Amino acid sequence: MAREICLWRLVVAGVLALAATAGSRSLAGSVAAQSSAWQTLAAKARDQRAVRIVVGLQTPFVPEGRLAGAGDRAQQRAEIGVARSSLLRRLPPSRLRTVKRFQTVPLLALEVDELRLGRLASMPEVTTVAED
Repeated sequence: MAREICLWRLVVAGVLALAATAGSRSLAGSVAAQSSAWQTLAAKARDQRAVRIVVGLQTPFVPEGRLAGAGDRAQQRAEIGVARSSLLRRLPPSRLRTVKRFQTVPLLALEVDELRLGRLASMPEVTTVAED
């Protein structure tokens, strides 16, 4: 139960972060890679051989409650799925574990090593990376 509450809070925080950065290019590639938080996350991945993260995907997003109908919701979910699949194809599978694939928000929970974390930083389809 506590894990579900924590995950729900993370999803809400991710959605708010996505809304705040809508229309921007990748934050992970320029800002996050130079920040102390990003460096701390990379060090943790190096020391522990892997770190759990939540990745924000660059895709148009509107909260489902604001969409007109089931067709719009299905379309948005399909676009989220395409963005997710594209990102996963570009990451080498070794030392990568998908923890959670969200269907209704453009977020993806992963467990990655330092190399994959670094690759995420340079991907234009990544808007945010946060520790899970």
